Amino acid sequence: MSIVEISSESALVGVSVAALDATIIAIRSSGDDVGTIPKRDRVIRAGEQLFAIGRPDTLRKLDSASGVRSIDENETPPAADSAIDWESGVATDRDPLTYDGE
Repeated sequence: MSIVEISSESALVGVSVAALDATIIAIRSSGDDVGTIPKRDRVIRAGEQLFAIGRPDTLRKLDSASGVRSIDENETPPAADSAIDWESGVATDRDPLTYDGE
């Protein structure tokens, strides 16, 4: 899996998800909204983060594309990790949901 951010100079801006060799499983918009399993005709926009899966050589090609920045997994924490401290099984203060550990 790879997460990449698309700059305004990227050749991928305006390209459909279907045109990529990698499979895009989610897109985080510049407004922090995350859409999962985008439609194949979904057009890529500047400032978005693409969550991609694929063969290592395919992901390296995406990561090295001009105008694309690879995102470190620490920059984009998984939603589940931001909701629950898995060590203690208790909801964190970052999530408005409550969890009683049962």
